[in-house]
Amino acid sequence: MSRERTALSLLLAAALAASLLLAEGVTRVLTRRDADGGLYVHALRILPYRTPVNAVRAQVAAYRAAGDASYIQADPELGWTIRPDARSHDGLYLSDRLGLRSPVQGRDTALRPAAGVLRIALFGDSFTHGNDVAYEDSWAAVLAERLATRGIAAEVLTLGVGGYAVDQAYLRWRQRGRELAPALVVFGFQSSNCKRNLNLLRVLYSPDTGLVFSKPRLVLEGPGLRAINVPAVDPDRLPALLADFESWEHSRDEWFYRKRDYTDRALYASRLAALVQTGIQTRFSFRRKDVDFFAAGGEPRTLCERIIDTFAREVRQAGMRFLIVHLPSHKPLRRLLRGEDFEFRDMLEGLRRRHALADPTDELLARARADSPDALFASVGSHYSPAGNEIVGEAVARAIGSPGD
Repeated sequence: MSRERTALSLLLAAALAASLLLAEGVTRVLTRRDADGGLYVHALRILPYRTPVNAVRAQVAAYRAAGDASYIQADPELGWTIRPDARSHDGLYLSDRLGLRSPVQGRDTALRPAAGVLRIALFGDSFTHGNDVAYEDSWAAVLAERLATRGIAAEVLTLGVGGYAVDQAYLRWRQRGRELAPALVVFGFQSSNCKRNLNLLRVLYSPDTGLVFSKPRLVLEGPGLRAINVPAVDPDRLPALLADFESWEHSRDEWFYRKRDYTDRALYASRLAALVQTGIQTRFSFRRKDVDFFAAGGEPRTLCERIIDTFAREVRQAGMRFLIVHLPSHKPLRRLLRGEDFEFRDMLEGLRRRHALADPTDELLARARADSPDALFASVGSHYSPAGNEIVGEAVARAIGSPGD
């Protein structure tokens, strides 16, 4: 009996070893290397990571080669912004002479609104910019149309920029928004932008990004805020900076870089072990799953709230209304459909208590249940479809008719 058990144990051990060897082989076959030696299994980047020096060098060269043909350009105060009088490579996005998204390329936008016209300025990220849809299908265009049907002559200016954090939206208001003298400032709150506040080099937050830029970052200082990385690092300097990232004066302020993730370990000699460790550590996302970005009292949430509150206070001091519109993305909406709640619910309710807030969540959910969540989002990309934009635009139009904050 003892011999039979020993034989069975050996057989099971051999089977396990063979399975592990097979899994290792399959993992190696599925693994690809990028230009910097970083490893990927399909779209998943696995440990140890490599700073993307060569990839960024190639992206910077492409950006420089595009010249004035690029829709996005570097900006020392904001990190990046929309190029004035520009057209995206696919023709979907056009900008006016001030660098605002526009239905007409090169349109002259007056610095002051016309008499009797309600000027509204929108600030935020790609959801506010209206990525993945034509201008006429963006919620900015829907908002203007809905107000017109209510007898309100309105001019809606789109100052949203793809990839922006909350701090960049606020800084864009300071750079460009105040001089446009809007009667109403609308800030598009998209929850993941609170995480972007903690980022300095876009490529470390999103390695597959097309944004080869650094950004300023606001940090907490006493009861206020202080800006670092201003002016933002010039794109031409980024490859050298990444090659010796630990020596950069702001490396410790980059939340999406951890030295241990970029350090070789004996465990990583096995691609299978590296894949498993990546899954355990990141739960298949490298964006700091070990941090609760919305925990009360934590730096990420405190910073995000302080930026928004400062933004609102400055708008009010300028004699303008401030309105937040909540723009839930695909994942938060799916959480609600599963019977769960937003991870940032407590923060959202706090913003609602302190500021006027338009929230199209109920209408988005109703449409998702009646049709499909996918009906709310563009088939290419992760932003709102024309249907999703219509719901948001209508919600903001309704809120504009309500008492101010």
